[in-house]
Amino acid sequence: MLLGRTPELTSLARLASGVAVGRGGARVVRGPIGSGRTSLLDELERRATDLAVLRLQAPTTSQSSPYAGLQQLLPQLRCPEGSIEGGPGADLLIEVAGSDPEHAERPARPDAVGAALLAALDRRARDRPVLVLADDADTFDDETMLALRFVAGRASARAIGVVFTTTLQLRVLEQIGELELTPLSPADSSSLLEEHRPGTSAAERDVLARTANGNPLALLTVPVPRTPESGLHPIEIGGALRAAFARRVPLLRPEVRAALAVLTLVPDLPLHQLEAVTAHLGQDVLPRVVLGAAGWVRIEAGRAGLPDAITRAALVDVLPAAVRREAADALLATLSRGDDLRARVLAAVSTAPDAAVAEEIARAARRIGSRRGPAESIPLWSAAARLSPDARSASARLVAAGVDEWTRGSMGAARELHRRGRLASPDAVVDELGALLELTGGDCSTAARLVARAAPGRSEPELLAAAAMWITAAWRAGSFDPLAMPDDQVLLQSLAGPMRAAVRRVLEAWRFAGADAADQQELWRIPPAALAAATGVQDEALRRYRAFVEESRARGASTLVSTALAEQSFLEALSGRLPRAAAAAAEAADLATASDAPVVLAHALLAQTWIAALRGDRTETERLAEHVGALARASGNRVALGLVRWHRGAAALFTGATEAAVDLLAPLRDPRSESHHPTAALLAAVDLGEAAVRIGDIALAQQQQALLHHAATSTGSTWSGASARFIGAMIADGDAVESELHGVRADLIGERGPFLRARVELVLGEWLRRARRREDSRAFLANAADEFDALGAPTLAARAREALAMTTGAHRTGSPGEEEVLTAQEARIAALAADGASNKSIAAALFISPRTVGHHLSVVYRKLSVASRSDLAGVLAPSAEA
Repeated sequence: MLLGRTPELTSLARLASGVAVGRGGARVVRGPIGSGRTSLLDELERRATDLAVLRLQAPTTSQSSPYAGLQQLLPQLRCPEGSIEGGPGADLLIEVAGSDPEHAERPARPDAVGAALLAALDRRARDRPVLVLADDADTFDDETMLALRFVAGRASARAIGVVFTTTLQLRVLEQIGELELTPLSPADSSSLLEEHRPGTSAAERDVLARTANGNPLALLTVPVPRTPESGLHPIEIGGALRAAFARRVPLLRPEVRAALAVLTLVPDLPLHQLEAVTAHLGQDVLPRVVLGAAGWVRIEAGRAGLPDAITRAALVDVLPAAVRREAADALLATLSRGDDLRARVLAAVSTAPDAAVAEEIARAARRIGSRRGPAESIPLWSAAARLSPDARSASARLVAAGVDEWTRGSMGAARELHRRGRLASPDAVVDELGALLELTGGDCSTAARLVARAAPGRSEPELLAAAAMWITAAWRAGSFDPLAMPDDQVLLQSLAGPMRAAVRRVLEAWRFAGADAADQQELWRIPPAALAAATGVQDEALRRYRAFVEESRARGASTLVSTALAEQSFLEALSGRLPRAAAAAAEAADLATASDAPVVLAHALLAQTWIAALRGDRTETERLAEHVGALARASGNRVALGLVRWHRGAAALFTGATEAAVDLLAPLRDPRSESHHPTAALLAAVDLGEAAVRIGDIALAQQQQALLHHAATSTGSTWSGASARFIGAMIADGDAVESELHGVRADLIGERGPFLRARVELVLGEWLRRARRREDSRAFLANAADEFDALGAPTLAARAREALAMTTGAHRTGSPGEEEVLTAQEARIAALAADGASNKSIAAALFISPRTVGHHLSVVYRKLSVASRSDLAGVLAPSAEA
C-alpha cells in the first residue's frame, strides 16, 4: 500500500475501470522528484490486470530529437509477427518507428502522427482495453507530447486511457485533469520510516521527517544529518534520490538549468532579477521557467526560489561546478558591494581563504541576523569562518555562529561550534558562547566567571549586555545581591573597571528610570522577573517581556522566546493573570525541553509551581517543586531553589498548614541552607510573616516586617511597603489593627497587586467578624472571596466564604431536641477537635490564636454537656447525616 496516496490511487483506479468498459480518459499526476509518481504507476499497473498496459519512460537521448519518446511506445504496438498492424496511418507510424530523428529533414506533423497512433491503439483495444502510462512526460520531446496529447483528448469514448506523470505544469497538458502529489503528512512520514528504517531512533526519525519534508524517496534514502539542528552541514543526497536528479537535470532545457543554478546560490530572487541574471548568461528565463517550471521553481509574491532543501541539496550535487560558478559570476555582476545578496553568493561559491571576502560576509551575517533572525545568518557566519585566513577571526566567527545557534534553540550545534571555536583559537572570545551555554544549561557560577573573562575589548552595547548576563548568573548562583549596595560586595570588586561600571549602569537601567519603549527589544534592559517583583517594577518588566517575546518570535529566536516567556509567566502569575501565566509557562517549558535548556525549563516550571500553590494544590506544588529542585541543583541555581521553597511554603500557608509554612520559609534567610537566597527571602517575607503571626511567633513576624520595610525604603517598591504594613497590622493590638489594614488597603488601590489586596480584605474581614462587627465584615469577606475566585485561588476563596457564612447566624448540632446551638465558629472548632486536632493545629487552620480555640472549646463542652474531646465524636456524629 502506498502511504498517503490513497486519493490519487483511487482516482486512477476509477480511470482504469472506465477504460475497461469503453469509457476512457486521461489524467496527469504531478509531483516533485521522489514524491512517488513512478510507484503510483507501478501500483496502477499491478492492479490493471484486465488491461493492456503500455509504458513510456524518460528518454535517454536528447529531448530535441523528434519522436524520441514515441519510439519507446511503437514497439509495444507490434503484432506477434513483429510488425505494426495495418490500418489508417500505419505506414506513418512505421516510418516514425524506423527513422533516425537526428537526421530527419522534416519530422512528420504531430497531429498526423497522433491520429495514426490513436487508430493503432483503437485496433489494439479491440482485443484488450489499453492503458498508456507516460512516466516523466516533461522529459519527452515536443513532438511526442503533442502526439500523445492528441490521443488523450480523444480517449473518452474509447477503451483507451492515458496517464502522464510530470514534475512540471506543462501547457500541452493543462486541459487534462491533474492529481497533485503533495508532501506526506507527519503521520504518514512516521509510518513510512518505522516500516522501512526500523533501525532509526525516534529522534532520528523526527529529524529525517523534518529534513525530507514529506518526500517519500528522501525519507527512505537520505542519511540522518550529522548535526540536524544546524545549518552548517548540507543535506547529503545519495542513492536512488541522487540518481533520479542526475537523470532529470541534464534533460532540462538550458534556460531552466541556468535559472536553477542561480537559485542554488540564494534562497530566492525577485523575478525581474532572475530574468536579468539569466539574460546575462545568454538565456531567456521567461516565460518557460517562470510560468512553466512549477515543481522545480517556487514562485510566490513576485519572487522565485527552490521548493525545498532537498531540491537545493540535490541540484548543488548534480549541477556541474562550472555551471554554478558561471551562474555566480553572472549574479555577482548584477549586485553591488555591501548588498546582502552578494554576501550570500560569495558564501556559496568562495573556496579559498580571503580576508576581504570573509569580512564582507561577516558584516552581512551581522546585519541579516539582527533583521531577519539567526536561521539566515548562521550559514554566513560559517562561511566567513571557513574563509578567514587567521585563526582568531575564524574562532570569533565560529562563536558568532554558535551564539546564533544558541539563540534559535539549537544547543547541540552551539556546543559543537563552541568546541570548534576553542580548537581554532583558545581565546577569551570563545567564553561568550560558553557563558550562554552555562547560563541556560550548565552552571550559573561558571557562567558568571566566563562572562567576566569575555568582557575585555567589548563595545559599549556588548559590555552592557555582558554585564546584565553577569548579574543574572551571579544572582542565580547566590553570590551577588542586586538589591544590596553593589560596592560592598566582594565579587563585584573582582571585576575589571569597565565591567564594574557596566554593572552599575545595568542595575540603574533595571529601575526603568527615564526608560522608553524603544529600549524593549534588548533583553539586557529587562531585569529577571523575581528581581522586578522584589523591586516593584513588575508591571513595566511584564510589558517589556511581552513585547520582547513577540519580536523574538518573529526572528525565530527560540531560546530568547523561551527565556522571556519563562520570566513573563512568573510575572503574569504574580499579577493574578493565571490563564496567561499558564499558557506562557507551558510554551516556555516546551521550547526549553526541545532545545535542551534545563535552566530555562526550571524558571518556566516556577510559574507553574506558583499557580499550583495559589490553587491550594499542595500535591501538584510538591511534584513540580521536586522537578525544579533537581534542575536547579544540577546548575547551582540558588535563586530557583529559593523561589520554589517559597512556593511550597505559600501552598502550606494557603491550605492552613501554618506550622509547615514556617518550617519551609524560615530557611530562606539561613546561609547554611541550600535554599538561602536574599531575593527569594524578600518575596516570601509577607507569607512567612503571616504564618509567624498565626503560630504566635511575633519576633519572627517582626523580622519579616523589618526586611520588607528596608526593601521599600531602598527600592521605593509599593508592594514591599504595603506588605510591611500588612504584617504590622496583624501584630498590632486593638483598634490599631483595623486602621493599619485600612491603610494597607488604601496603598494598594489602583496598584496591580490583586493577590495582596485580596489577602488584606480577607484578614480585615476576619478581624471585624471576631470583633463581633459582623455587618461591617461582610463586604470585605465577599470582596475577598470574589477576588480569590478571579485569581484562581479556590482554597482562599473557600476560606473567605466560610468566614462570611459565620457572620449570618448560629449553627445547630442536629441532635433531636437540642436546645443549645453552636455558632458557626464553634461548630468548626468542635469538628476539628473531634477529629483529634490539637488546639495549636486548630488555631493555625482557622487563623486564630490557640487561646481563642481553648475558649471556644470550653463553651462547646458546656453547650453539648461533654467533658472532653473523646466525647465530641459521638455527639457530633448525627450532624454528618443531617
